[in-house]
Amino acid sequence: MSSNSNNAPAPTNTDSRRPTLLGRIMATQSLQEIQAFNVPIPLYGDEVRRKIISTKALYEEFALGAEIAPWPMTEQTLSWFITYCGISIQYSINTITDVLIPCVKRIWMENNHQENVSVEISNALNAALRQVKRSPKMNPGTQGKQPAILSDLEIIIRAIPLGIPTRTEELSLFLTALNTGARSITCEHVLVRDILSLIPNESDPSQHYVRINFTRMKGVVQGNHYITLEGSLTTEAPMDAVYWIERHLQHSFGLSLINRATRASECSYQKTLALEKV
Repeated sequence: MSSNSNNAPAPTNTDSRRPTLLGRIMATQSLQEIQAFNVPIPLYGDEVRRKIISTKALYEEFALGAEIAPWPMTEQTLSWFITYCGISIQYSINTITDVLIPCVKRIWMENNHQENVSVEISNALNAALRQVKRSPKMNPGTQGKQPAILSDLEIIIRAIPLGIPTRTEELSLFLTALNTGARSITCEHVLVRDILSLIPNESDPSQHYVRINFTRMKGVVQGNHYITLEGSLTTEAPMDAVYWIERHLQHSFGLSLINRATRASECSYQKTLALEKV
């Protein structure tokens, strides 16, 4: 007599596992909803991308002045660029190590379709940095960070693409700081209500004076330091702080320096010159 085990039903291929959370959620979505997540992810954030653009413009201008071909980037051209910026232009060590060198590495990797910078390029940049640090002109203990050079800032401003949403905000910030010497801690605390008045220039109707109250300075939490900027409200100029403040108010707040009182009560406590608004 055969045993009962021989009469057992044959196993089936049916998968009896419970569906996962992912499977349950995907079952409720259309293919179009699922494919919406299949989008390219940018390699860098907006801030890093802006630094890369400005560094690339600076490098191309250097190559033009030095009468050398900027592309392809080589150990010699990059070493020359870093050394020149550090010793002749006297960029601070912080600017070189935190901005210039990382940006030229990223540019080299993008141009050469590489995930890492080559050993030769890395060694050349490190050697250039050591040479800058040894230069008698560089004294980190006393110099610290160097102020922006007017011509450099103009290059950076012209290099910011027109399609960047924060372009008017950045230009108003950069140019106010440049024209007043204000630190970042001062500019980032300027509110809409701190823009006090707009005064026409009697001798030149196309120009206006804008009076702003700086309430936050280094070592001063609550203060009143009044500054005045002069410029045009309507004539575009890359280095006109007043023009770009007017454009920024229109773009971000729906206000104007002329009639800012219309909605000033709604926006008075929002930051004006900071790169991010509350």
